[in-house]
Amino acid sequence: MYKNKANSCIFGKIIVPLSQILIHFIMKKSFFTLVALVCGALCLQAENPYDAYYQDLPIDIEHVQPVTFPDTTVNMKVYFRQYGITNADVLATEAFQKAIDELSAAGGGHVVVPRGTWKTGPLTLRSNIDLHLNKGAVMLFSEDKSLYMQPDSKGRVPSKANPCISGKNLENVGITGQGVI
Repeated sequence: MYKNKANSCIFGKIIVPLSQILIHFIMKKSFFTLVALVCGALCLQAENPYDAYYQDLPIDIEHVQPVTFPDTTVNMKVYFRQYGITNADVLATEAFQKAIDELSAAGGGHVVVPRGTWKTGPLTLRSNIDLHLNKGAVMLFSEDKSLYMQPDSKGRVPSKANPCISGKNLENVGITGQGVI
């Protein structure tokens, strides 16, 4: 968007000295036109917010693209009510997993966790799901170790514990918000 090289501003690929731009617009008394031009240039120059991390690297690597999700939102309050969950005394794993699975089947979106402390066991995320924890939301994983040692499809107990949050071959997954896991 902006690079300071001898007081120059980059518009597209054309470098124009700032002083020439300012003199032109001051003489024309077109301050609002200048503001509109600058705002328009900034909008056109909007970059990937992660691009700064790729500057001056010794090799070229593919840039990470910002993740976008469908606009559909599911509030966990609905699922907590459905399962009779009012606080962290009741395990909410089924409610969380059902919300994630149903939203994924509908194309994805945001699973919003409200303020409060919610106890859960291991969860499996799906593609196109943003697990969003509102400010004051706490997802507390159960201390019951047996929840993390679930048998596989052949009935064998794994030699390693399952992770708290997992997923396989996923795309567009996010855990966002001001809450705490």
